[in-house]
Amino acid sequence: MHQASALINWILLDKFDDVPEVIAVTFSPEEFEGSDVTLEYSHPDYGGSIYNSTRVLDWTEGQNKEIWLCPVLTYFFQAPPKTLYVLVDKKI
Repeated sequence: MHQASALINWILLDKFDDVPEVIAVTFSPEEFEGSDVTLEYSHPDYGGSIYNSTRVLDWTEGQNKEIWLCPVLTYFFQAPPKTLYVLVDKKI
């Protein structure tokens, strides 16, 4: 999960110039306005899922990073969605 944490911290630093103590992360298989990241499903791995980031903020070039999402994803989705849209925000 280190890759996901590093990606979240990078987004927070870019958006807010710091890493807040409390954040909110929204995942959706449906594209929505304002999402920060697009993740594409790759394959299962250690009970979780490997996704590739294809867009981070407004960048698509060089953003293809492997991200492991833990099995908790199955609490929200019966099967790993093909595409996930993610919003990372500080919680006020």
